Amino acid sequence: MKTLLIVLALWFTSVASQALEPQLAVQDYITLHHQASRLREPGWADTMRKLAAVGDGFSAEHVKPLLLKNPGEAESALIKSVIEATQKRAAAESDEAFVKAIQVRLERAAAVDLSCDELEGTLVQWVLKSIAENIKRPGVRAELGRIESKYVSASKEKSDYVSTNKEQPLFGDPTMRIKAYVRQITAAKSPEQVGGATTR
Repeated sequence: MKTLLIVLALWFTSVASQALEPQLAVQDYITLHHQASRLREPGWADTMRKLAAVGDGFSAEHVKPLLLKNPGEAESALIKSVIEATQKRAAAESDEAFVKAIQVRLERAAAVDLSCDELEGTLVQWVLKSIAENIKRPGVRAELGRIESKYVSASKEKSDYVSTNKEQPLFGDPTMRIKAYVRQITAAKSPEQVGGATTR
């Protein structure tokens, strides 16, 4: 068991030092976090390894509650390694990388919000608050202004979320919701004042 834990620790350390957060498609990101919540299902360990490689600051917050579900020693090590890897990646995120990630993070938030997805209560709040907390970083306000005035989906696929989730249609216009998020962020006097998912 000690050997396994050492191997896991070394692997996740190398993952944390790799390039910053790859741009997962909206639905791929959402699905990966759904799968990460299912601690005892087959393939969970593979999901966690992938999440460590591509997750962001939200990923760390998302998996922390799993430590309260009495995981075994190996599972606990995986969870802690995901937290460590994603937190290190988030801490190392450059101004340029942060700005580049803003639009896709807003798209992920809109997707879970408008489809009443199980992540809407946490992901929307994290996205809006994390952007608000970093609004003074170079380029952030300019990017928010660009999105509000001339937003075009960053997704390579048209209606990326809807196309793979026909049973979860969007209840509203993603473009309007994303622009509303931008207004919430820029109008907030503090990150704590930024709202979360819209109630219907």
